[in-house]
Amino acid sequence: MKVADLAWVALAQLHRANPQISSFRSGTILRQASLLSTEPLKPGVQAHISSHNIANIKPQPVQNRMFLRLQSGELRLFRAGDAAHPDRHGKVKPSRADLPAEFYPLLDWYDNEYCAQSVSLEDDPVLAMIGIGKELWADENGDAFIRRLRDETTWNDGTPGASPTDRLWSRVVNNQTLVFRTSTGLPFTFRIEGNGIWFYREGRRINQFLSRSDFDKAAARLPLKTTTEIKDCRNYTYLFGLLTDSRIVDPSSIAA
Repeated sequence: MKVADLAWVALAQLHRANPQISSFRSGTILRQASLLSTEPLKPGVQAHISSHNIANIKPQPVQNRMFLRLQSGELRLFRAGDAAHPDRHGKVKPSRADLPAEFYPLLDWYDNEYCAQSVSLEDDPVLAMIGIGKELWADENGDAFIRRLRDETTWNDGTPGASPTDRLWSRVVNNQTLVFRTSTGLPFTFRIEGNGIWFYREGRRINQFLSRSDFDKAAARLPLKTTTEIKDCRNYTYLFGLLTDSRIVDPSSIAA
């Protein structure tokens, strides 16, 4: 991937996985970008995050309009209606032809969901929210809030009547294109197609399709300790990586 596109994919992944957070620090974006690469990041990635991709600063000399810098210094993805420096006329997102197929859903999400959100009239929507809802926390301090989040009774997707495997599947769908790791530390991504999953390593698709039935079969055996427990499922090494990741499975259900 081009360094500008790698930086965009990293920020887009953070947005999609954390819809409640409107902007991110440059260091967080850089760390996400490092998860996407099996090699040390090129110096140009940092430059694109801190300057070249930012729409509302003077270009030096790259004219991309992929990020917007807020008054807080944090960054979010650029979208129609955002103010850009008059000398910037470059791209706002990667070309589909320049991305591995595993990231196509990220472009679709950007076009159909992220860009459909209304643009705040405030210069910094994060600062504008300071103090909102403070009465909700009057009787609960930070430590109590964290303990409540970790309570397995709150670990669901909010869908009435959803089965445990349906809730797991929902989290898988919401985390596609993010980087996961096998039990041996190898990075991989995945893409939902129909009622199953294609896995990818270094941009190449693994030539075995994981069906929803295999996913459900493995999920019924949680918590998992070793890959051999689901060896009868397709792509079990990658499936094990999903079902032992706290983004997918309730942390209290992950075997120590």
